[in-house]
Amino acid sequence: GYRMADGHFGAESVRRLSGTPDLPLLVFANGCGSVRTDGDPLLLAWVRAGVRHIIGPLHALPDRLGLLFADAFYRELLAGRAI
Repeated sequence: GYRMADGHFGAESVRRLSGTPDLPLLVFANGCGSVRTDGDPLLLAWVRAGVRHIIGPLHALPDRLGLLFADAFYRELLAGRAI
């Protein structure tokens, strides 16, 4: 799961969002290996809940590259570019 300032956010948290207006259409998880495809329960929970777009690295990446990618991604998104 994700370590948040106010606690842990894991697969059970995603399941609680399923079917609610609070479920995001996009999950941008920019931590190292945050979108593992090896049966990761959190990724599977997002997919099963119906999230349309999940973006993140499959493997570890240097923090600087993650920052550059996130900056470019959000800049383009806020400029009205399609995902």
